[in-house]
Amino acid sequence: MKKTSHIIRYILIFSAAIVLWSSCKKKESGIDNPVILSGPDSVSAGGIVILEGSDLAEVKSIIFEAGNIPAAFNPVLNNPNAILFRVPDTAWGGPTNIIITNSAGKQFVHPLVVVTPAVVTAVSLSDYVAGSQITLIGGNLQDVSEVALVDMEGEPIGQTAEIVSQSKKEMVIAMPASADPRVKLRITNSSSTVVTAMYFVNIDNVTQIFTDNYGTKMENWSWGGTKHAITTEQKVMGTSSIRVDFTAANKGDAVRIVNQGQIPFGELENVSFWIKGADVAMDYSFTLQKSASESVEPQTFTVPANEWKYVTFPLQIWRAKGMTQAWSLVLQLQSTPGKVTYLDNIVFN
Repeated sequence: MKKTSHIIRYILIFSAAIVLWSSCKKKESGIDNPVILSGPDSVSAGGIVILEGSDLAEVKSIIFEAGNIPAAFNPVLNNPNAILFRVPDTAWGGPTNIIITNSAGKQFVHPLVVVTPAVVTAVSLSDYVAGSQITLIGGNLQDVSEVALVDMEGEPIGQTAEIVSQSKKEMVIAMPASADPRVKLRITNSSSTVVTAMYFVNIDNVTQIFTDNYGTKMENWSWGGTKHAITTEQKVMGTSSIRVDFTAANKGDAVRIVNQGQIPFGELENVSFWIKGADVAMDYSFTLQKSASESVEPQTFTVPANEWKYVTFPLQIWRAKGMTQAWSLVLQLQSTPGKVTYLDNIVFN
């Protein structure tokens, strides 16, 4: 009798446990009336979102309404009281709604501001004059509201660029006139404001060695190869470039641009130019000369095939050797056989 009562007791306990488990299971799978009671107002792309409420179980999809971007999530981290997921790196910046759908087809929404600063990874051109159109390539550019010019320390200089067109990955701007030789861009979108790491050279406010023509007192004193001439065949901007024909040249033959009155460094920081690649990659060296017989600190570089390459060297390389001015600039061929290339926008900036 005592043994029987123990069995009955165990059955009752087990039955109660089954009822309690079923009750908990039903409660844990609540999906009938999903309600979000709390969640963040804003979060960065890649950040974690935790939404709390009731009947939030069995989530099947999470979509960021702007751009219709899906968010991945782990169902194990979803229960009736909370949903945890990461904001996609591809989410569009600015105000949006997170649209959540559960297994019953019910949708519920949470408003959120996705913080995605504008990103610029490349530009079509880093030289400009007033009115030049430049394409910025990157991300989160679709809702940029202002592109302001700032100096190299990030301080505003009072000009803004016109936004000509924009999408998520590209934006075309028209540059204004400015008095600074070099500027950066301060870009504001709905998330934040950032300053570009790259800078832009105002060709009108630098020492021009060659743009569409040779600068004041600049002369072509090249040696080797065929005559190097101004041409309209290729250009980075403006109308012309220098066609450099090294096809009959030997290694060490060079383009040399001379100013016998010297080219002062002043407060400028860099010497820069654009060079067009030939049909194969080519090696060159670049140097500044104190005199016709004294070249200082040659710098070697490679130009990829079939593209314009921007080359820039800090004038500190030559300042460190005691130079405050240059008699000439020299671009020497280091590959054989020589090829035809083009030079444009040779400046001190």
